[in-house]
Amino acid sequence: MSTSHTGRLKFASAMSDATHSPSAQRQVLDALRAQLDGTHADLLVVFATMHHQHQLQHICNDLQGAIGARVALGYTCSGVIGTASERQDTPGLSVL
Repeated sequence: MSTSHTGRLKFASAMSDATHSPSAQRQVLDALRAQLDGTHADLLVVFATMHHQHQLQHICNDLQGAIGARVALGYTCSGVIGTASERQDTPGLSVL
């Protein structure tokens, strides 16, 4: 992610277990914005369970534009890991 004027690396992560892809996207975006506090990300990595596979490109594009990431990568997987939990074979969207 972006470095601050102090030279420290800034990192943010978020996860949603919402079934509805736009709701999951909104949840992670709200969390990322709160953590980044107006700074832009250099890299966005999105992990989505198969429940969100058809919306993954849209989710990546929207999140990339919203947080100003220079590079965005999106992956589908059978499970995602967040800061406090793991989702296996259930809806999940995890973003770093």
